[in-house]
Formats: sequence, C-alpha cells, structure tokens
Amino acid sequence: ATLSILGADGVTLLGSTEGDFQTPSWTAAGILHLADGALVLRDPGGDTLRIAAVNGPASIVAAPDGERIAVQVLGPDDLSVFAAFQSIPEIPTNAVVVLDPGTGGIEVASGRTSFGFFWSPDGAALLMLVSSDREGELEWWVWRDGEIITQAAFSPTAPLVRELLPFFDQYAQAWRPWAADSSAFAFVGTIGGRTGVWVHDLDGAEPRFLTKGDWVAWSAG
Repeated sequence: ATLSILGADGVTLLGSTEGDFQTPSWTAAGILHLADGALVLRDPGGDTLRIAAVNGPASIVAAPDGERIAVQVLGPDDLSVFAAFQSIPEIPTNAVVVLDPGTGGIEVASGRTSFGFFWSPDGAALLMLVSSDREGELEWWVWRDGEIITQAAFSPTAPLVRELLPFFDQYAQAWRPWAADSSAFAFVGTIGGRTGVWVHDLDGAEPRFLTKGDWVAWSAG
C-alpha cells in the first residue's frame, strides 16, 4: 500500500507502507503507521523513525499532543521475537499498551483485549472498551497515571457494535466521547433496562442517565 496526502495543491505521495492496520494516526510530529514489522513515525520531510516492533494486526491511536501512543497488537499469546536482538522495544500482543515514542517506554493499560480506545482531550487518560464478566455486557475502563481509575458496565446498542467498533481507530481521530475538560465521558447503551445516553463523571461512582438517543458526541469546547 502507498501513503498519500490529498491537499489543496494536489496529492503528495509519502511512500509505501506495510502491515495489517486500518488507519494511520496523525500527530504534529508526523504520521504513525506500520512498516517493515514496526510502528514507525514518518515526519513531514519524509524521514521514518522505527519506534517499536509489531508482530500482528495493530490499532494505533495517538494522544492529542502526540506525546503518547496507545497501541493494540493482536496475535497468538506465544507470538514473540528475541527481544535481546531488537534495537527498539517490542509491543506485547493482546493488550492495550501506552508507548512513549521519545523514550521507548511501554506501560500496559489493559491486559484484556479492547474493542476500542480513545484518549481524553488533555492526553492524560485513556478510555477503553473491554468485555465484561457478565454475558451481553461491555465495560468502559479509564486508565490514568498507571492504573484503572473507574469502570462502567452497560449493554451495547446495535449501532455501536455495527458502526463504531469495527472502525474505532478511525473514529478515534474525530469522534468525541470525552468532555472538553476531560472530566467525563458519554456513551449510548442500556443499564438497568434503560436505554439512552449516559454520562460518567470520572469522580462519580456510577453513570447517570441523560436522555433518550441513539448516538452521542461531545462538543469541542
């Protein structure tokens, strides 16, 4: 595949890319994508920097300031390479990790496979959607400062499962589940037999029902 940018002056070809991923992630420093078995950063000048080894299909979502990158690589649990021979860190499979592209440091945000993850506007918290222990439910988890600070269980609606989850890494660059001040997130689902829009404040114990509805997005300000 080939990366290209369509702008007012036409199409700019950036070169080839390889790997199983749905969409690149844009940051001020450049474009994140997969190539040659690694997560790479392609800067505006066309130079590439290998950040971390990737062995499998990956989803990439950068924080708004580009200082941290949430990555999930899917694959068999025993899929690995000899890390001692790697000049860059290897991203573990079947977990959501937060990568610091400057230092190469990796933190595991969730040991569970996630169906989607979304950075807060301030880049301090990561909202993740994971499976619940209860059949038919999912859970929103919020990771911040190295730990899960809140959870919210709900039953998903058909539009969420059909329209958002298969393409979440693309939605993550435009859809706003977070309040502008990063204090809360909103979602549509069913809790206690009640279906509609729910808001979960990070300092609150439970989501609160807001209104009936099939979709929700927060304004930018």
